[in-house]
Amino acid sequence: MRFTTSLNSYIAILTFLLINCLGAQSQINLELFDKNKNEIFAASIVAANDSLDSQVISYTSKSKDGIYRVDIPSHIKLDSIWLTIRHVSYRTKKIFVLNKSQFFSIELQEDKNLLDKIFLEAQKSLIIKGDTLSFDTQSLQKQQDYTIEDVIARIPGVSIKQDGSISYNGRLISHFYINGLNLLEGKYNLATRGIPATAVEDIQVLTKHNHARIDQGRTNSDKVAINITVDKENVIFGSLKGDVGIPFPLYNVEATPIFINKKFQNLSTTKTNQIGTDLSVEGNKLTPLDYSIKAISQESITVLKEPNTTGQAISEKYWRDNTSYSFSNDLLFKNDQSTEYKLGLGYNQNDNEFLSTTNSTYFLSNEQVVLNNQSQNVFDDKNFTGAFVIEENKKEKFAKNKFYVNLKNGNGSSSNLLNDQHINYLFNREQVQIENTYEIKKTIGNTLFSNVLIAQYHKTNEESSTSPIVFPSQISSTSNSESTLQNIKLQSLNFGLSSQFNFRTGYLNWNVNQKLFWRSEQLASSLFQEPQQTEVFFPFKSDFKLNTLKSNSDISTSYKYKKMVVTLSTSLEYNHLTRSEGFDSESDLQDCFLFFQPRLSLNYKFNNDFFVNITSSFNSKISQFSNLFPSVVLQDYLSLNLNPTQINKTTTQTNSLYSSYKNIIKGFYANIRVSSTKSVSDFTFTSTIDDNGLNTINAIERDNEVSTLSITTDVTKKIADGMLLTADYNFSNNQTETFFNGTLLDINNQNHKIGLKWSFDTGSWYGFEFNGNYEKGISSFAQISNSNKNLRGAFDFSFYLNSKSRWNIGGELIRASFSGNSSVNTNSLFNSSYHYQPSKKLKLRFEILNIFNINNYTIINNSANFTSQYQYQLRPRQFNIGFTYTL
Repeated sequence: MRFTTSLNSYIAILTFLLINCLGAQSQINLELFDKNKNEIFAASIVAANDSLDSQVISYTSKSKDGIYRVDIPSHIKLDSIWLTIRHVSYRTKKIFVLNKSQFFSIELQEDKNLLDKIFLEAQKSLIIKGDTLSFDTQSLQKQQDYTIEDVIARIPGVSIKQDGSISYNGRLISHFYINGLNLLEGKYNLATRGIPATAVEDIQVLTKHNHARIDQGRTNSDKVAINITVDKENVIFGSLKGDVGIPFPLYNVEATPIFINKKFQNLSTTKTNQIGTDLSVEGNKLTPLDYSIKAISQESITVLKEPNTTGQAISEKYWRDNTSYSFSNDLLFKNDQSTEYKLGLGYNQNDNEFLSTTNSTYFLSNEQVVLNNQSQNVFDDKNFTGAFVIEENKKEKFAKNKFYVNLKNGNGSSSNLLNDQHINYLFNREQVQIENTYEIKKTIGNTLFSNVLIAQYHKTNEESSTSPIVFPSQISSTSNSESTLQNIKLQSLNFGLSSQFNFRTGYLNWNVNQKLFWRSEQLASSLFQEPQQTEVFFPFKSDFKLNTLKSNSDISTSYKYKKMVVTLSTSLEYNHLTRSEGFDSESDLQDCFLFFQPRLSLNYKFNNDFFVNITSSFNSKISQFSNLFPSVVLQDYLSLNLNPTQINKTTTQTNSLYSSYKNIIKGFYANIRVSSTKSVSDFTFTSTIDDNGLNTINAIERDNEVSTLSITTDVTKKIADGMLLTADYNFSNNQTETFFNGTLLDINNQNHKIGLKWSFDTGSWYGFEFNGNYEKGISSFAQISNSNKNLRGAFDFSFYLNSKSRWNIGGELIRASFSGNSSVNTNSLFNSSYHYQPSKKLKLRFEILNIFNINNYTIINNSANFTSQYQYQLRPRQFNIGFTYTL
């Protein structure tokens, strides 16, 4: 809904919504002492509506003159409340009291070693205390495990992706600590892939984690964190790894020196290799951005597509031809119990080469368009990052300031044989990102206020050159035109503010969140044939500017009844856009949008292990900057894009069900997610592909509906000591409309994927690991149906010859097929390695990869109205000798 109401009236409404009137309150005073009548300090006292602390009413950890004062706000209408008293050296005590001002003198029983809940297995391999799971590293570690990442991957419920990001029970971890300190600010793959497993005493999984101490006892959290305890202090330790082999030069060198003590931590990494491992993920933030920051921040914008050097399905060590370098240094200094200073610097460079062949068929009821493309891609990526962080983390205050700089440069080329025509594509990109984020949390009375302020400046320059010329009928050309040039310059400035506070009235918990940002973005572009004969005009030349003011007022309330929690959220979002085009005043636009976005959630907790959540939401959004500039853009050598001239509004209704069950003691985890989404937008996109394989993408003002149903389920079970089984199933069904070569198609896409991972290693004479998946895709429209099948399996056998040596056999299998073709593509890769450990700190290995020297592998994908067969060239057979040494 569009409107022209004044901004002052809107701000007045927001101000009214944010008013929280606090009245008189009752005060419960407590005196705590031990059996010898000595006063007890440093206890924490939580006032809640039940004995489980489900809804926290008030909290204190301070005593004045030996008296703890718990203030109960007047809006709490409960007749009675529960008080929970905790201290590290005494037993937890719970008392049920009347909600009125009164005094208690309470004796606590000393029991330094009492835990809330303990399960001991295999010499204390797992200890459960409250929401913390502690795993003994020695009990998890196997002979082939070298870094702490190898050991963490053995924890039931944990999964680790190729970039090193860690999930527990389907949720990405929010923090990674070393001896309780968050040194790496989310770049934890530097630690997990560099710290030797032998240097870590135990691994803690922290569920319901609050990083800010001021949140503890006040905010219910669903975040998960990991803390590793290093048993070394005031010494330099770490790891050193090296490989050398043929075809020459084949090398890999990794060094990670680490220094740890109570107030200072420093972790450095230096890596270089030609073994296929891409180091671009080194130093990337792997933890998800906090919602209050993400909602007001801006991602870096790019327009042109870089040459692709990424394969699929099998390990990158088989197909990536690379030369990579990486260096980083992160240090942390803690000057007292609450204040930390952190400095992080990082640089990586990756020069990758990749050869692939793509055969795609685009279907219509009465015609087919075939695209055959053999592509030799090269891409060199350089990346520098720097960050300085000051953090103060106290019970009564949390403050954090982070200054961040990121400089990137990428250049590459793509040499293609597209439908028997040679096309060369050159690409270059330079990026600058400067950001500063400030967070502060404080309490006023019993209300917790949280504020975030962010300032960002981004700049990007992109260039591409395609020869011979492409799209000659759309882009003005002459008989002597040799190449097509695209130049893009982007700049953006963003200021954002987020404020929220929590309070309670009666049986209801309330959260008020106000987000506001102002953003200025600019694009200058030109697209022309070289040599340039005439002046370039709009829309092939652009000087585009967009200013955005966005405000989001979110109020949510939750009500708990026995084991059920109902949460209702209402969001009022205001958008004001001003856009201008220097070369076409008719494209100028100024408009306002107001959206009402409700969300209802129901959570039922059967017990501490099993719960079900049902959510329904309605959301509206408008086009972002990348979909608003009206100029013509050649995204790569075969895709010409033209955005719609008007603002595209999309409304989405989502209904989802999520259920989770976990039994930590038995090592059993199960999750199921079912989601149904229906989106309606104002525009339908069209795609026109000519006989040369060149694709023109446009948009017409026509409502387009997209419906998606997805089901995801996974199960993890620790069957016995050393045996772990994980199985998952993913299903998606997508229905949408699109125009292809002038014909409207109603397309249905289905995808099924089944995954299985089984590992078995009891420390006897052998170990085994299998990781496989089966995927089937089906796309249909009118009377045409296309399908593909991909089967992938990876296995690894370890035979322990004696206490110092191990022989390994491994391999990967790809089997791909698609409808309309009777042939089945099968690729089998086999490896073998021998490992010898002459001392506790040194391991030697002799390895041969791709024993039978397979040249390429093939997979199949289909979507919408096309099927594509991808064939990637593999690295030749390689033999290397390597070592790992623990410092």
